[in-house]
Amino acid sequence: MKKKILLALFVLAFGISALANISVSAESYVGDGQCTFYKSNGEAIVSGCLAPNPGEIVIPEILGGCPVTTIVGSQWGSGFSKYTGITIPNSVTTIGDYAFLRCRDFTDIDIPDNVTYIGKEAFADCYSLTSVTIPDGVTTINKKAFSNCIALTSVTIPNSVSTIGEYIFSGCDSLTSVTIPGSISFLEHGMFNKCENLENVTIQDGVKTIGTAVFYGCKSLASITIPDSITSIGESAFEHSTKLTDVYYSGTKKEWENIVIDAYNEPLKNATIHFMGEPETGDSNGDEVIDIKDVILMRRFITGGQAETIFEGASDVNKDDEVDVRDIVVTRRFVAGGYGVEL
Repeated sequence: MKKKILLALFVLAFGISALANISVSAESYVGDGQCTFYKSNGEAIVSGCLAPNPGEIVIPEILGGCPVTTIVGSQWGSGFSKYTGITIPNSVTTIGDYAFLRCRDFTDIDIPDNVTYIGKEAFADCYSLTSVTIPDGVTTINKKAFSNCIALTSVTIPNSVSTIGEYIFSGCDSLTSVTIPGSISFLEHGMFNKCENLENVTIQDGVKTIGTAVFYGCKSLASITIPDSITSIGESAFEHSTKLTDVYYSGTKKEWENIVIDAYNEPLKNATIHFMGEPETGDSNGDEVIDIKDVILMRRFITGGQAETIFEGASDVNKDDEVDVRDIVVTRRFVAGGYGVEL
């Protein structure tokens, strides 16, 4: 009877929501003076550990004779904010919902290689966290997992990640660049919402959809690389990303025009599109015809005029790695039917 009462108090204290994605059949609640945990199916699920002095918390690999496989919240953030770091054992496979929510003094967290799941708001509001390397093996990162980590300057997302939640890096004001792997086919709503210092983004081939408000309010975003695997871009994906000037697209102009781009994406539509999937030499505008329009486009490009859709590789007809007046002369002669002119 006493054991059941203790377990009930534990669940109330630390929140059923933290266990929402974990199947639990609890055997007993245990507090050993260092860590708060309980046993489930021969595994230890831990929600908090003490350290002898302010500094780094070390979670044991074994608690109560069971391997520690899961970390849940939220005792870490509320009661132990004076600690600056944590060591997580390699036995851990799941970092549950709210696990390290509001651990405001944590500067560094090393996620073990065996982790496959990072839960909702697991590292949210870790204001002092500066860098995160997500190990190759993580498949799911849930909603707001790293939101409002305002000191986070770099993050590595592996190709193993296939499922993400909304707003996972929202409000990470110090993040300046990021590469999104092609294993994530759908970029969920608000993924980098209001990352105000994000300047450069590379989206790798395999991503199919940029969801709504993914880069909303990214006021410093200047360039982005978009693969030809993209088929749709959601509403407000680039709204208020007012400094966006250059889009590097791996496909052709015709492929770009087939992408469904929803409303409120003016910064994207007004940016210069650099088409990397080059058409044949001389076809500067990628319309599959070499004519006077290509000559005019090249002239505008080298004089600094508006040329949003130029294919620079196709325009460099003499292949000297520069689009200049010599390329215009050759193309114009070709269009006019000049004898012996080849492109």
